[in-house]
Amino acid sequence: MQTLDKLFKETFIINQNIETIEKEYTYHFKNVFKDVNAVLDFEKKLTKWESCEGAKPGFNTLKLPMWTSYYIAHQMLPDDISIINTDHIMNTGDSSTEFNYFYYNNTGWNKDNNSLVSNNCLLPHTDPTYDHDTFIILFNLNCRPVKTCFWTFDNKRRVDSDEENKLLMDYTNSFTYDNFNHKMSEGRLKKQFCIEYGFNEAILYNANRLHSPVIDDYWTRENPRCMLRCLIRDYDYQ
Repeated sequence: MQTLDKLFKETFIINQNIETIEKEYTYHFKNVFKDVNAVLDFEKKLTKWESCEGAKPGFNTLKLPMWTSYYIAHQMLPDDISIINTDHIMNTGDSSTEFNYFYYNNTGWNKDNNSLVSNNCLLPHTDPTYDHDTFIILFNLNCRPVKTCFWTFDNKRRVDSDEENKLLMDYTNSFTYDNFNHKMSEGRLKKQFCIEYGFNEAILYNANRLHSPVIDDYWTRENPRCMLRCLIRDYDYQ
């Protein structure tokens, strides 16, 4: 039987001269894949689904096997990276790799069209885990730079409990298009900074960080924003 396992390992090879830049607990990587066109050819082989999980505004592929994110991360992350111990990244748990395709004015297949968190991602969210640290690596596979923004809520840059997450969700759910500017003026939600990264570049951040992608009207259903998303977990058993 033909499988994609061997092709994945042959394709997703990280450049040895990758450039790493740190900024406020995030990492920006340049010149990531040795053959990014081969990565795009691999992506074309995968089936796409209408967004039906979470609040993803567009399409996604099914999650690839957990070893795929482990395979990429161990090639890519330097030993001295400050926010994660690469020795603790295990080929286990629900680590995963998938391709996401976001576009303007799509709010997710089964999501509230009034939610400004999912509706063009105007407000931040987290992908929280509390029993261990989870990290996300996002790869830009578009021939156009993309941006990811990082926020604070009540002066905290991350969510560390279910109670804090509920407070954040209750507050963001109170936003509408009509009261958006007024609510932002309250100062509880603040945009700290945005990272712009180009083709064959990537960022790494803790999944508990408040973050949001920038989705403008350039991205359409016929021309969505294509990102490779790796989720990895830092299991510290010491």
